[in-house]
Amino acid sequence: MSEAEETATHIGNMTSQQINVHIWTTATLDVLYPFTFSSFFLGVAIRAFKSHWLAFLPALLCVPTDLTEGYAQVMLLTGHQEFMAIKTTATRLKVLLFGMALVIAILGAVQLWLEPERGTGKKQS
Repeated sequence: MSEAEETATHIGNMTSQQINVHIWTTATLDVLYPFTFSSFFLGVAIRAFKSHWLAFLPALLCVPTDLTEGYAQVMLLTGHQEFMAIKTTATRLKVLLFGMALVIAILGAVQLWLEPERGTGKKQS
């Protein structure tokens, strides 16, 4: 959810048990997830586009953006409504960066499949 009203309504409809589970899930699993997918996307981009450092930026920037979103989410779940703007902005930015990193990774994977020597640094004979 990226809209403030939608997020507030959703949190308002949650039971205390649901809020507690959501906080623990966000504070544990959702911390590991951005490192996992960003590492994969970054690895593909580095192998496929070696010297084109701009291809690495979306995957790199996705980690701090996702962690910021998670922190704001936990703060919202604990009643700190002043984090709503951070949460909505970080969510939008994260989705944009994730989408860009995914497209770059797909293009990189296709390029590595079509030109396998590109990923190894060796020319095929």
